[in-house]
Amino acid sequence: ASGSTTVASKRWSILKSAILRASQASSSEEPSDASVRAIETYGLLESSLIEQDAAYNGLLGRWYNTASPYYPEFSASVFHLQPAVSLQDMMGFNNTGNVCVWPSEELLTHIVLASDPNMFDGKTVLELGGGMASLAALALATTRPDIERLVITDGNAKSVQCLQATANRLPRDVQSKITVQELDWCQPDHYQHLQGSVDYILCADCLFFETVHDDLLAVLRALLKPSGQVWSTAPERSGSRTRFLTKASAQGFTEEQWDDRLDDVARQQLEKTSTQTKFVENLHRARFDVLSIPT
Repeated sequence: ASGSTTVASKRWSILKSAILRASQASSSEEPSDASVRAIETYGLLESSLIEQDAAYNGLLGRWYNTASPYYPEFSASVFHLQPAVSLQDMMGFNNTGNVCVWPSEELLTHIVLASDPNMFDGKTVLELGGGMASLAALALATTRPDIERLVITDGNAKSVQCLQATANRLPRDVQSKITVQELDWCQPDHYQHLQGSVDYILCADCLFFETVHDDLLAVLRALLKPSGQVWSTAPERSGSRTRFLTKASAQGFTEEQWDDRLDDVARQQLEKTSTQTKFVENLHRARFDVLSIPT
């Protein structure tokens, strides 16, 4: 356990240092939106700035319109934190969702949009670690009117405020089905009220902090209905994904690799991304895994 802890800590330290360097290097009054990620997008979603200086409950941010060029029914206003980074903001594993929208979230959003239009009818869906945008959950909220309930979560209070701001701009009939809440995987009291109530759990790029793998699995087991599924998109990231799936299997989960079920658009865009000069398979190629608990 200590070895995996050290690897995860070093990985986060590298990310933190890179972001801080990028922040310090900018002499402009307007912080750059450029991410430290070598691969910023799979090209499955489009985002455009619609409001430069905005605030929600004292939190400074910007409004973007995020839409799918392949599924035009999805278009939504999304509140993002201002891209200023402080050392205090970067401390702790549950702040990564405030750095940017990760490509794994983009892929998961596309997967949701490409799914059977009726498969979520009457279902309860929860997104774990959705960050400041939780785009997969937002796609469900705006395109699947017969969903029973949608719970949008993150472990960081600023992310949750962003998510609430976004939810408040949705039509009232959609808002009535949505709950936005803070959910720290290490705090069982954050999710006890949801025990055994969720049909689908969505999580994008949630596997690279190996120190909380056991906590994540405890959340998944507690929340899932007996027939429920977990949809996860994440890169391998130096074996962290494989180690998580191995641990999940040892704890009784059934795991299936569903990359072969991606639609043609997702496959083509992932293939196109892989030809970029800075592309590294281990870091930038998200995989689509589905977990369930045998009944």
